[in-house]
Amino acid sequence: MAWKAYYISPLKDDKAEQMSSLLFNLGADGIEEDEAGIKAYFEDSNLSFAEIELEIKALPGINGCSIESSLMPDTNWNAEWEKNYAPVLIDNNVMVRASFHQPDQKFSYDILIDPKMSFGTAHHATTESMIRAMLDIDMKGKRVLDFGCGTAILAILAEKMGAKNVTAIDYDEWAFENSKENIAKNHCQKIDLKCGNAEELLEDKYDVILANVTRNVIMSNAHTLNKHLKPSGYLLLSGLLEADEAPVLEKFDSPELKKLTTLKKDNWIAIVLKAA
Repeated sequence: MAWKAYYISPLKDDKAEQMSSLLFNLGADGIEEDEAGIKAYFEDSNLSFAEIELEIKALPGINGCSIESSLMPDTNWNAEWEKNYAPVLIDNNVMVRASFHQPDQKFSYDILIDPKMSFGTAHHATTESMIRAMLDIDMKGKRVLDFGCGTAILAILAEKMGAKNVTAIDYDEWAFENSKENIAKNHCQKIDLKCGNAEELLEDKYDVILANVTRNVIMSNAHTLNKHLKPSGYLLLSGLLEADEAPVLEKFDSPELKKLTTLKKDNWIAIVLKAA
C-alpha cells in the first residue's frame, strides 16, 4: 500500500494544534510536529493522493503555507513507530509509556498513553513542565480541573496523585474519544470527562486548575479560569512560549493571584499561580 507525507509550514503554535485536528479529520494516519510545521501521513486508500491534496489546500488557515509532498517507501509503520518511540521518564517520579513499553516499579506514577497525536504524550516540553509543576502540589483530596485535556494525561496523573475528583474537558471530539480510551487504560475511576466548552463547568470551583492549551485559549478564558478557582487554589498554565509570559500574566493581574514560579524548557514555559 502506498503512503505519502505532506509537510505544511510555516505554522505558529496556536495554529498547529488546530491544523493537526483538521488533518486527522481529513483521514491522516499520523502526524509529526516540529518548530516550523506539521508533517501528515496519508495512505492511498479511499481517496487518491490528488484528491487528498485538493482537500488539504481547501483547509481553513492553509493560506500562506507551503505544502511539500513526498512518497514513502513501503514500511512496517507500527514496528518503526515502536522502535523510535521512547517512554518519558521524569526523575524517579513519573513514567509515561505506551502499551508496548514495560512498566518500571521504581517510578511512583505509571501513566499509559498510546501515541496517536504528538501533544499530550509528555514528549513536548509544555506537558513535561506541567507534570513537574504538579509534582510540587499536594493533590490529595483536591478537586481538579483539566481545561483542554487533550489526551487526559494530566487528569490521569492528578487522580494517581490522590485527587478527590477530576473534571477533564475538551471541545474537540477526537480529544474526547482519545481521553476516554486513556482513562480506561489507566483504570481511573474519579475523572468526569466532558466534551464541550467552559459552559459545561457551570458554577463549580476547583482547588487546582490545569490549562495546557495555547496562549490565545488561555487569554480568552482568563476570566473563566479565575472564576472557577477556589481561594488558596493553584492555577497552572502552559502551551506558552517565553515571549507569552508577560501578556498572559497581564490577563491574570489581580491582588487575588500571585505567581509562584515559571518553569522553562526549550523556549516553552509553564506558569504556576496561587490564589490568595
